[in-house]
Amino acid sequence: MNIQLSILCPVLNERAYIDKLTETYFTTDGIQKEVFFIDAGSNDGTKERIIELQSTYKNLHLID
Repeated sequence: MNIQLSILCPVLNERAYIDKLTETYFTTDGIQKEVFFIDAGSNDGTKERIIELQSTYKNLHLID
């Protein structure tokens, strides 16, 4: 299936919310998506958690 929607989401210290946000992006509706989290220098583990989530969500990308 081809990507139908690209989502760009800037994040800064969002570790507490990143799991739910990612799940919501990928489980709503039937549209094939790719998500780009743009980390703006988080120091709470946000970037590391996004990297972990990439093993579950193949269309999840991190821009650091």
